[in-house]
This record gives sequence, C-alpha cells and structure tokens, in this order.
Amino acid sequence: MSGTPDQKMLILDADNGRELRSFKAASGRHSAPVVYAVEGREYIEFANGWGGWVAGYDLAGTPELHGLPGDNVLYVFSLQEK
Repeated sequence: MSGTPDQKMLILDADNGRELRSFKAASGRHSAPVVYAVEGREYIEFANGWGGWVAGYDLAGTPELHGLPGDNVLYVFSLQEK
C-alpha cells in the first residue's frame, strides 16, 4: 500500500509492484499500513490525513500541498479469503 500527498491511495502487487487498485482518499497519505488478523480474517488499515501539520511545510517549495484537505480518517479493509 502506498499513496501520494494529493489524496491518491495505491494498492500494489507485492510480487511485481503493479497497481491493483487506487482511490481518492480524504487527504494525503503519510502513514504506514498495519496488517492484522481477527479469527483468521486478515485486515489492512492505515491512517490518512494531513491534520494541522501540513501548515509546517514550506508551501512555496511544495505548492501541490496548498489547499489540500486536512481531514483525518482511519481506513480499514478486509482482505479476500484464499
């Protein structure tokens, strides 16, 4: 799982890096995913959102961050059973 500061989240094939899925998230990605299992079912989750700390960036040097939403969201996906 990866993403970009401009709200694009990417789910990549671990074997070859090919993009499997992508979607527009509430804000930019800046955290690592967590994978865990409950009763044999696997889940992947990641926090998403710039919150207030995007204000600490030099927006003159990173204009693509100007105006991005500062929302904070926790995304959780269950993985397909094999």
